[in-house]
Amino acid sequence: MEEWRKKVVQLLRSGATLLSESCPECNVPLIKIKDEVFCPKCGKKIVFVKNESQAISALDNAVLPKINQIILEKTQIISDQIKNANDTRDLIDMGRLLLIWLEALEKIKKISS
Repeated sequence: MEEWRKKVVQLLRSGATLLSESCPECNVPLIKIKDEVFCPKCGKKIVFVKNESQAISALDNAVLPKINQIILEKTQIISDQIKNANDTRDLIDMGRLLLIWLEALEKIKKISS
C-alpha cells in the first residue's frame, strides 16, 4: 500500500473527512481536518473560493508571506554584495535591484493591510 494511503486511513480514524473533490495536482481525494483541506499525497493545502475577493484573500494568506520572506532574503544577499563591490556599474545595478525588491515589499505590505 502506498504511504499516502496509510496516511489517509490514519487521518480518517482520527476524525478527518474524506472529500469528493480531488487534488488539482495529483488527482487524489482531498482530506478535511477541522477547517483545513489538504492533499494527503502531495501535502498541498487547498483553498476553495467562491468569488474573486475570496481568491485574493486566499492569496494574501497563503502566498504573500512566502514571497515577502524570499524578497527579504534576496535583499540581504544584495546588501552583502554591495558591501564588497567596488565597480561603479555593479553598484548601480545592485542598487536598482535593491530598489525593485524594496518596492515589491512595500506593495505586499499595502496589499496585506
